[in-house]
Amino acid sequence: MHAAWIYQSPLGPEKTLAEHFTHLIDVFHPRRDALRELRDRIPVEVKLDSSVQSYGCQGPEMVFGPDLLRRAAELGAEIGIDLYSFDDEDADRA
Repeated sequence: MHAAWIYQSPLGPEKTLAEHFTHLIDVFHPRRDALRELRDRIPVEVKLDSSVQSYGCQGPEMVFGPDLLRRAAELGAEIGIDLYSFDDEDADRA
């Protein structure tokens, strides 16, 4: 049996992916010891996942600084990005 808790970033689409991930880490990083204790008892995965749609050749900024990566690692979190790239004319249909 699999169960999941999902917490989505409340930040708007104008924010960078790093800003969204930083917000999520800010929420859960203070609880990292509780997550670690929970992991000792049951299988727990922490994932920072995003689905990114890009139109044309210019994609969004996806730069993650060392502090973000360090804090994500301290949570034992994976970072996953699904990138979907479309032609410019597809943007008119979206």
